This record gives sequence, C-alpha cells and structure tokens, in this order.
Amino acid sequence: MEKIQEPGARCQRGNGGGCVGDGDLMDRLPECILMNILGRLDLESLCSVAPVSTTLNILVSHSLSCITTLDLYGFPPDVSILDKVLRNNKVLQCLTLDCSRLDDSAINFFAKEHLHKLVLMKCNQFSTRFFGEIGEYCPNLRVFMVEIISGVGYCDNQTITKTNLSEMGSHLEILWIRFVHFQVDEFFGIESFPATLEVLLLQSITEQQAIQSIVASTSTNLVNLSNLGTSLQKLSLIVDIITDELLGVIVLGLPILSELYLQDLPLTEPLIHHDMSNDGFRMLGSLNNLTRLSLVRKRVRSSHPKFFTKVTDMGIFLFSEECKTLESITFSGFAKVTDAGFTSIINSSTNMKRIEIINAKMLSDSTFSNLSGGALCSLLVLLKLVSCRYLTCETVMAMIPFCKNLETLNLSGCINIGDESMVSISKLGKLTTLDLRWTNITEKGLSIVGNTNSPIMSLSIRSCSRVSSLVIHNGTLIGKTLTSLDLSSIPGITDYSIFTIAEVCTEIKDLCLRCCYSITDASIEALGLLERYDRERQSCLQRLDLFKCTRLTCTSYRILTGMFFRKLHWVGIGSTSFEYCHVDVKKPCIVFCRNGCEMGCLDGCHSILL
Repeated sequence: MEKIQEPGARCQRGNGGGCVGDGDLMDRLPECILMNILGRLDLESLCSVAPVSTTLNILVSHSLSCITTLDLYGFPPDVSILDKVLRNNKVLQCLTLDCSRLDDSAINFFAKEHLHKLVLMKCNQFSTRFFGEIGEYCPNLRVFMVEIISGVGYCDNQTITKTNLSEMGSHLEILWIRFVHFQVDEFFGIESFPATLEVLLLQSITEQQAIQSIVASTSTNLVNLSNLGTSLQKLSLIVDIITDELLGVIVLGLPILSELYLQDLPLTEPLIHHDMSNDGFRMLGSLNNLTRLSLVRKRVRSSHPKFFTKVTDMGIFLFSEECKTLESITFSGFAKVTDAGFTSIINSSTNMKRIEIINAKMLSDSTFSNLSGGALCSLLVLLKLVSCRYLTCETVMAMIPFCKNLETLNLSGCINIGDESMVSISKLGKLTTLDLRWTNITEKGLSIVGNTNSPIMSLSIRSCSRVSSLVIHNGTLIGKTLTSLDLSSIPGITDYSIFTIAEVCTEIKDLCLRCCYSITDASIEALGLLERYDRERQSCLQRLDLFKCTRLTCTSYRILTGMFFRKLHWVGIGSTSFEYCHVDVKKPCIVFCRNGCEMGCLDGCHSILL
C-alpha cells in the first residue's frame, strides 16, 4: 500500500539516518494492539503518526481502509490526498468533504457505490454534470447534501437550466442543496426531484423557480404514478419572497408535510398582491400532519424590508383553529401580530416544545403572563425571543422557573432584560445554550450565571456594553462544560479575562473575541502556552475570531502558527495589525479569514488556506 504522510509532516531522524522508532519497538508490539490504538484516532492523528515508522505507515493505510465514517470538512484536501485516503476503502458509508480545492476530476475518487451519505461543502469548481455522475456512481445514496458557490469555476447557464435530479437515485431520501452568491439568472433550473425524497432543502432560489420545481415533481402521469407529494415530509426553502401562490402550491402538492421551513429575503417592498397575507397563512392549516412551522423574513441590508405587513391577528386566529398538531413554531418579522395572535397560536397545541419569535414589534409580557405554571412551560426545550423590545424581566421571572426541561434560551436583542432575570435563569438545570447578546445585563448578573451548575455549553454576551469584566470561577460546572463563548464588542474584556478563560474553560472549541480592543499578544500566548505547562492538557480550540482586535501584533500570528493550538482550523484576523504578517507557516490547513466573516466563513468564499 502507498505510504500515507500528512502534508508538511517531518520525520525526526536519528544518527543512522532513519526515522526514530522505525525499528525494534514497532516490530515487537503485536499488530492487534497497534490496530486497536489506531482505531481510536481521528484522521488528523492518523496522518500524524503515519511517518513515524514503516510499520505504522502500513497499519495506518490499513486502518484508513476500514473507516466507515469520514469528516474532512475542516481539512480541504486536494485530489492526491483524497486518493491516498480513500483509494483502498471499500466500506465507507458516510463522507463529508470541503471541496474548495476539488473539481470534476475528483468525483472518481470519492463517489463510491457503498456510500449512503455524501456531504459536499464549498463546491466552487464543479460543473452541473456532477449531479448525474454522483447519481450513477452512488446508486445506494440516501443522503446528499451540497453547497455550491457561484462566481468561481466553469458552470454555464445553458447547462444549469437543464439540471434534472429525478433519476439521481432510487434510494435518495434526503436532498439538501445550498446556492451561495447566485444571481437570479444564474440559478440551477432544477426540473424535478426524485419521488423517493422525504426531506428537501433548497437555498437560495426564486419563488417562481420553487413553484415550478414543486409542480413538476408532484405531477403524476400514466408512466409514473408516484411523485414527490406522496413521500415528502420535510421541506425547507429560502426564496426571494414568500407569497400566497407559493403557499398554495405547497399545500396542494405536498399534503403530508410534517415540517415546513420558509425564509425569504425581499430586496424591495413587496407588491400588494405578491406577498404572504392572511389568506395564504390560513391555507397552511390544511396540512393536517404539520408539527413544525417556520416562517421567517430576513433582510440583507438595512434598506430592505424585514416585516410581513399583510399578516395580522385574523390570519393567526384562522390558522390556529385548524392546526392543532404543532410542536415547534418560528415566526420572524410579523410586525402587525399582537399579543392576542401570538397567544392563540401558542395555546393551539398541547404539545408545544419549541417557540421562536423574532422581530415582533408588538410582542410584550402579556403573551407569556398566562403561560406561567401551565403544562406548556414544562414541555418547552427551546425558547427564543429575539429583538422583542417590549419584553422585560417579568416574562423571564414569571415563566422560566416552570421550564424545567429548557435546554436553549435566547433573549438576544431584548434590551429590557437585565440582571433581575439571571437568578431565574441560573436555576435551569438542563440549560446548555444561553444567548444574551445586546441585553442589559452587567457583570453582576453574569456572575450569577457564571456560578450556576447548569451544564451550559454555549454562551454569548456579545455587545453587552454594561459588562465590565468576565466572572467565571474555577470549580463551577459552566467552566467545565463551556465549548463555545462569544465575548465580542465588550469593552471590559482584557487580557485578564482571557487568562481566566484559558485556565478555567478547559473544553472551549469556539472563542469569539471580535472588536475586543483591549486584548494583546499576552492573551494569545496564554491560550496557547497552557499546553506547555500542563502536559496532560491539550488545547481544544478549533476556531478563534480576532476580527478588529487592533492591539495584536505579528507575535500573535507566530504563536498561532507555531507548535501549539494543534486542533486550530480557523482564525479570523481581519482588520488586525498582523493581517498581512509574513512568517514561516509551520502548520498546513489553518484557514485565516481576512474579510471579517463570522465564525467559520460559512459561505466559504473568503477563507485563505495556508
């Protein structure tokens, strides 16, 4: 088998010129023990140990041939690396790839007959014929997810407009296609979908393209009596605008839907008869199996509309009378719905577990005052009340104590939420995610949460301007469980705060420090050098956002690319003084983003691979 070696890896050589360890020690250890050890390592670790000895190299090659699930999203391979990793594997069932360095020639290397799940992210060099090739080479595929980025590569509109996925596979159940940075005239004109689909997600397309695709896929004929309407249970669309016509096509063509997620991004104010109204909203009540409903209007720029102005309490009342099966609701941008409307839909079901209400201009404490102590509160596992300016601490103090099973709480943008509500929040014994961005809390309220025994894994206090310091004491459960922390735009965050995080929060994977102008190179050194002084501890940090941390210098850059931060894959360095530092990079495959993207460069367009 061909030797596997991590790009850039170096063998440490002894006096005889051979690699240290390439001798008696590896030969004496039983192969079964070595294989057992290698079977517990991830791909990065396997590639690191492969160059140590000839024996390990052969065993790593054999170990790679036995992998059934492989995730390379944080490691963008080229064709040669992909060939070495997958060449002898005949059992791989689940594969996730970062395709930013791959084109059509790579399909022969990763498209295998035995694959059941294939996830292709950041595709920017594939032509549209790869849909057909994947359907041909992966006949047993059940889950296919792909993110396609426009503006790069060699896709042409003539090919794009003829894309047909109906024959992609007889077993395909889940299809997820995301288009990034596509103009309307560039869109992949998908004619129809496989009739076996149970879950379909499309981002971002036009309303008319969505209508045409659904109509084509739900039409029956004498040759093909099965269609998408008899199988599809979950639908998610991001379109330019949600209209009554689109809702009508969905209701008539997909009657067994149990989950519906719709989001639009209108660039101009919708026409009077080309928007979602009470009539369209009411039609959704005909979906008798509907358990999850999400209707979201977002805006890309401040000049774009962000509200559904034609849906009022009347539409909500009529829908609530017909739909009694909801378990989850997400409503964003319903400017003319009052407390009465929101109360009616929340109370329409006795099994409501997830409530998300965003940008509701008329939502107040009255909606939740009658829910406290009721059965609904005990069922809730997720509660998101975002940018609801009339909500106060009264809602939290009246309702939250009864939400014993609550796991996610998001109050971001609720500017009247302050320290008074933190005592109630600190008593939630199952809380794992807490988002308090742009609220009115201070370090006093944060200290209450920081000393709680809730198993909080994700905490965001971005832009909480009244927080002057970070208070998380050693020995608290939150310090042991926290994996994601967002401290962006807090003037009080200093090097001392980062020292506390480095010492106490031992499991941090994502750390966001955007616009923390007071931190210096000492903070980066503290995050990295802790490994040096504690041999039993290895940094878990995978993503670090330092956007606009202006006091950082090239010293931080050298530390980040040095011997520490062994799991680090992404760093945001835009608008910093070391943005264009030129040093010897010792680590391959760290992505440095200079464009101010949010954590991870989700659109995949600005990342610079070093």
